[in-house]
Amino acid sequence: MPLSRAPLAFQTEPAPLLGAQRRVITLYTEEAAALTDEGGWLRQLLTGMPEMHFQVRLLARTAPGHTAAPLPVLLNQPLPHAAEAQIWSLFAPEPQRPTFSAAEKSEVEDALASLVTGLCVPDATAFTESLQALSELAGSGSLTAMLLSGQAARQILWAWQQVARPNLRPRLPVPSITDALALAEWLCGALRPLAYSPPAAELAQAQGSGAAGLAALHGLWRRGTPFILLEPQATLRQHYLEFRRRRVPLGQKIMQLRFERLLSRAVYRQASKVVAGSARVRRWQEHLGAPPARTLLRSGGLQLTRAAWATQPISPEPEQAAVVWCGEWRPEEQLETLLRAFDLVRRQRLDARLKLFGQPVAGFPAYRAWVGELITSLRLERCVTLEALPTDRAEVYRAGQLVVLTGSAYEVPSALLEAMTLGRAIIAPREESSAEVLGEAGVLCAAQDLLALSSHILRLLENPPLRRTLGEAARARSVLFSSDGWLDLQRELCEQIFGSAAETDWGHKPWAETKLDLGFPDDLELGDFDFGRNS
Repeated sequence: MPLSRAPLAFQTEPAPLLGAQRRVITLYTEEAAALTDEGGWLRQLLTGMPEMHFQVRLLARTAPGHTAAPLPVLLNQPLPHAAEAQIWSLFAPEPQRPTFSAAEKSEVEDALASLVTGLCVPDATAFTESLQALSELAGSGSLTAMLLSGQAARQILWAWQQVARPNLRPRLPVPSITDALALAEWLCGALRPLAYSPPAAELAQAQGSGAAGLAALHGLWRRGTPFILLEPQATLRQHYLEFRRRRVPLGQKIMQLRFERLLSRAVYRQASKVVAGSARVRRWQEHLGAPPARTLLRSGGLQLTRAAWATQPISPEPEQAAVVWCGEWRPEEQLETLLRAFDLVRRQRLDARLKLFGQPVAGFPAYRAWVGELITSLRLERCVTLEALPTDRAEVYRAGQLVVLTGSAYEVPSALLEAMTLGRAIIAPREESSAEVLGEAGVLCAAQDLLALSSHILRLLENPPLRRTLGEAARARSVLFSSDGWLDLQRELCEQIFGSAAETDWGHKPWAETKLDLGFPDDLELGDFDFGRNS
């Protein structure tokens, strides 16, 4: 059913004036850690740009029927330079809203039918137009009440059935009434950012193309507020990985994943600038429609270099042949690969020790116990220890001669940058974005290659000069990912969007102009120092 609305015009409203030198910026994020982690991208903005006035909107994914904790409880610390901070709950009961008029109700039903049709075909243009129509109509009534009504479910069922035919490709399962009701309920949370009134601001920054990106789109459509999209890692890829563990009927899974994909595409195409945390994230963004001229490459992952560590001298190595791992207790860390490789190492180096420093993470309560059982089955109890993270994380890396990483749930694990800053020799997987960040300052190993990993560990344990050279190169390279460079980039982007700076080509700005000649052996698998050269 086509939309009958005329194209929407921006409803601009002047942002509040807080002095001649302070611009108003709204920050949207789904992760409380992004606001509290001292190395996080958004935290760096809050602490490093006092000339800006920030309005924080945390989109909390609380379970249905539960209320999100107050913001001070979630953050457990104050927000600098943020006079206003609110939680937008995606699943809490919606406050009392006025009901739609008969004409508005008909437009909402048409927009929902067009949205579902755009998901079924799929049609990016129809999806974006219907999403924009719902954004405009959300200010007049409750979308949640409409979605939970029988009429909305009938509209969804009708639109789905029109496309779910054997002769149409890609083919969709024929929906049942249960599928239509389940999709309507899921859309209540997916479209919840539209139920909130976007604050007046001169610029918005959204971390992630999911709910935060939809909130930024809502502000663009309702108030004409331009926004910058920040993606340390590909949001859509994370959603794909999460769906592997969800038990959802096939038809609903297809519709939900198409919604996430089309939403990401709309966010990428509407953003004034798109900042990618790695070359792989940038490829995801451009594949989904982000204009290359508006896409920037800025690595650093979820954490940036700890400035205090970079000024300290490199600590001497311990006398014991110790290997250190630091990360989270979750399957993506690929600890089985590390343990089985170390089993081969200890057969040649009986004095070698492996220390695992892990941090618990929600969703994987039994993984640490499983690692302990694997250690026992390999008979490594005497040479492998499970350690608690100390208060000073620097002690983790000072406890070993070598840092080994075998996988991560993040594009750039924080342990990689921390080990680089402290000047330790590093072995990292030749995947994700570790190779881009590490460059020639570390050794790369193919994922799940036990023989190659054990060979690299043995070689570095037996070669102190090579470890020292790699550690010094890692320390020198870590400066490229300091918070100062991130803040300088943000200031230039803000000035460009505010109109006080000329247009600049950010697409292929290199991190290093020259290649270091470190004199490493030719057969050592090093990374590519020219970060972003092939992006």
